[in-house]
Amino acid sequence: MKSSSRTSFSSLPEEIVLHCLARASRFSRPTLSLVSKYFQSLIASPELEATRTRNRITEDYLYVSLDLDKENPNPSWFTVSLIPKQQKLKPVPSFPHQHPKSSSVVSIGSDIYIIGGVVNGLRSNRVLSLNGRTHQWLILPNMLQPREAPAADVIDGKIYVIGGSGSNFIQDVGEVYDPNTQTWEPILPTTLNLTTQMNVVPGKLVMNEKVYAMNGLMVNLEKKIFLFDNTLRLMSVSNQNLFWNDPKQDSAWRLDCKTEVWCAEVSFERRGLEEVLGFVEWTKNVFTFEGCDTRSDFFLHSEIISH
Repeated sequence: MKSSSRTSFSSLPEEIVLHCLARASRFSRPTLSLVSKYFQSLIASPELEATRTRNRITEDYLYVSLDLDKENPNPSWFTVSLIPKQQKLKPVPSFPHQHPKSSSVVSIGSDIYIIGGVVNGLRSNRVLSLNGRTHQWLILPNMLQPREAPAADVIDGKIYVIGGSGSNFIQDVGEVYDPNTQTWEPILPTTLNLTTQMNVVPGKLVMNEKVYAMNGLMVNLEKKIFLFDNTLRLMSVSNQNLFWNDPKQDSAWRLDCKTEVWCAEVSFERRGLEEVLGFVEWTKNVFTFEGCDTRSDFFLHSEIISH
């Protein structure tokens, strides 16, 4: 009777093992490294990334920027792990210098670009980039004009920036950046029909050259009487924060709240000519910290990169 033999990864050619590991998400690498020292050495080797590049294997990463500390002018950047049932925010190094407010963000490949904004109360022409592979920050060539909250998007691998300069001169309306040459050039409104090719208005969804507005959500203030410790108390809920009064001091209020960041993946499907349906694939609390935050600019930016 012949005994059955098991085939392990260590008995396979290294090239095949690298091809298998290259198709696994980067977020799963810490777990895969625990399988064996052999896996650990292959995951740490540069050949794994080289295998992904040769086979054009990429995956998408969602990056978000949050203003967590009112005393710190620099926001915190995170990437969202999309491993099923393990979705959570993972911090990445923040920009070491002052981060501009009211800036615009776009992405090309594995790079995120932070464009213009306000620094020390003045419009800025500074452009920053965050590399998703290395998490290193770079200062790129300045724009031709300082711009606050300009409309920006990517067309054919170039970054088009429109408005935000406060200038009435037609030559200052917009400019375009070529990442290959790292140069800015002015554009005129007639240079390109931007309205049918890109989304230039934040909070909009562009699909098949049509723009769909997305409605915001509002939490109303509610007040209720409830019994706690044999004492009637007045409770109110506002902006997802819980307030209650102190029975010893009727005029005193106490606040108990946490700030939660939720993430959801929504897929869109067109039905007919006028109907677009959205399907929630999953939703999850990906980050929680103590304290309350009701500022409208708490959530600053979000961008998807691929590498």
